[in-house]
Amino acid sequence: MKRNPFWPGRVADQVTLLVKFGNKLPTHATALGLTPQQVSAGQADAAWLVYVLQAWLPAVRSWAQSCTDAATTAQTGDGAVAQTLPVFTAPDLGGAVAVLPGALTRLFDLFELIKDSDGFGEQIGTDLGILGAEQTGPDFATLAPGFKLTRTPAGIVVGWTWQGFAKFLDMIELQVDRGDGQGWRLLAYPKNPQRAYAIARAVVSRPESSDANRQRAEKTVAKARRKLEPDQMLAAEEEVAKESARLQSASGAKATAEKLGIDLKNTAAITKAQWKAELGRINPLFAISGEIQMGKNAFIKLCGEPKKTQTVGDTTYWYYECKDGVIQLSLDKVNLLTGIVTGQANDY
Repeated sequence: MKRNPFWPGRVADQVTLLVKFGNKLPTHATALGLTPQQVSAGQADAAWLVYVLQAWLPAVRSWAQSCTDAATTAQTGDGAVAQTLPVFTAPDLGGAVAVLPGALTRLFDLFELIKDSDGFGEQIGTDLGILGAEQTGPDFATLAPGFKLTRTPAGIVVGWTWQGFAKFLDMIELQVDRGDGQGWRLLAYPKNPQRAYAIARAVVSRPESSDANRQRAEKTVAKARRKLEPDQMLAAEEEVAKESARLQSASGAKATAEKLGIDLKNTAAITKAQWKAELGRINPLFAISGEIQMGKNAFIKLCGEPKKTQTVGDTTYWYYECKDGVIQLSLDKVNLLTGIVTGQANDY
């Protein structure tokens, strides 16, 4: 069962958790296999943070306000007695003992150690306050995606999001009924929409990106920030570095291809990597996203006729034989019939 993060955002709730953890830790030490030194250190770190957050920090803030008031009085106040400036007096430690910096980091390490223990269970985690509440997933009997359809020259673009359930969903399956008597059939498994955001952020951050590509990417980023769920945004941000590295690698490959003057029609003389690099150099969309979207005539003029073709359901496959293997293009059959090549290039 998936769970929410246990560490609260509000300082007051953090203090409550720290107090609870410090008080309960000795009770479960034996079951968790903790040494007396580990228990004492954990309690000391928790007590010190409680003192800092609950007593010392509010006192500092109150003193800071009195200092601001004193400065105002010094500038524009009046009176017949010389001014006395406020002096900060730290609150009594109340049993807490100062510890080395990094108390919260050490506690989180201890939390992980506890959770990895053979004796750890839901009851102990709840008692210590280090186990988040169970997340309630969607009702799959009634859950349905919300679509936004946009007409483009390449066809209909289907927009969708995880609708707040990204942690419970892996993909979406699209089916189509074309009214030909065959009923509903598989159309596609669209990619996670978060990747478009991650790629766009990577493009924006690259100094090598052209102004036109950067402007398109900035629009994608802005649109995503308005529509993606918060958990999607966090997940997408984690993918930005990976996409940046991938684009950097593709950039190097494109530069090599440009120097070699690769002819995409002469596939027998080039590798699969060179074929993809050259196509990416000519078609930035392919370099950025791995997606092919070109007019059919322009694509044939650039790459030549495929060695072999095959149609399965709503997908048409084109095959190009390179000197180190075969590249398979998986293309949308309907778009292909209208003169548009849309799809992906796969190693085969």
